[in-house]
Amino acid sequence: MKNTKLTTLLLAMAVPSAMSFGNIALTDTLAVRGFIDSSYVYVDDDRNATEMETLDVDAFDIDFLLSQEVIDAQIQLSSIADAGAFGVEQAFATYKLDNGLSVTGGK
Repeated sequence: MKNTKLTTLLLAMAVPSAMSFGNIALTDTLAVRGFIDSSYVYVDDDRNATEMETLDVDAFDIDFLLSQEVIDAQIQLSSIADAGAFGVEQAFATYKLDNGLSVTGGK
C-alpha cells in the first residue's frame, strides 16, 4: 500500500513536467503551448435538500511562438478567472544579427 502511494505521487509530479515542454505546431513557423486550469465541484447537501454542480475554467495561459529565419517572437496570453483579468502577460521579439548576436525587445 505504501509503495502504491509513492508511485502515484511520483507519477503526479512527473507527468505535468513532461507535458509542459510540448509545443503544438500550427504551421511551419507558428506553434502554440500552454495550459488550462479548470475545476469541477459537486455538492449534495441532504440536510437542506440542495444540490450544486459547477464546471469552471479557473485560469489559462497560452503562448504563441513565431519562428522565422531571423526573427523569433512570443506572445503569452493569460487569464485568472477569480481576478477577472485577461490580457497579454508578455510579448517579445528577437532579431538575430549576422555576427551571432541577437537583439530582444518587448513587454
